[in-house]
Amino acid sequence: MFWRKKSPEEEFLNKQISSMKSKKIEESWSAVSSIVEKGSGSPEIVRNFLIPRLPKLLKDGNIRVRTRTAFVVSRLFFGSQELRSDLAKYLVELLQHKDNVMRLYAATVLGRVAAVAPEQLKPFISSIVNLLRDRDQTLASNVAFAIGEIGFKAPSLIEDVVPILDELLAKKQDNQ
Repeated sequence: MFWRKKSPEEEFLNKQISSMKSKKIEESWSAVSSIVEKGSGSPEIVRNFLIPRLPKLLKDGNIRVRTRTAFVVSRLFFGSQELRSDLAKYLVELLQHKDNVMRLYAATVLGRVAAVAPEQLKPFISSIVNLLRDRDQTLASNVAFAIGEIGFKAPSLIEDVVPILDELLAKKQDNQ
């Protein structure tokens, strides 16, 4: 079997991800800070070594890993314009996370994203609004919060949201 040697960046990231699991708050948050600092200075490291691991990290069984990874994603989004398009989809996907804390965090961060980079959310607006159709009322309420934040912080996106909301309201009235 062939084993490839890991790059120093990959070794660094593996060590920091392992540290995020620590029950020692200082150690886990230090790992988060290190990843954000390294990633902000080198978007290629994030693209090559972190982004491929995000889906697994955001679904990790350890709540510390999930929440800290979500924080890393949001900090890198705001810290590096180069990474915004790569990271926006993960923030949107967090709205559907099984953990309500993660969904609420995503809704809050998406409001902040809308304030600084509404163009990054434009491709995802219909997906976000369509989550209101979900039978899970907690998910729908978090999505409604996100839409409210997006609308408040990025009025330019309202024109994309209103037709979908009108359609949803019309269908709801037809079903009553």
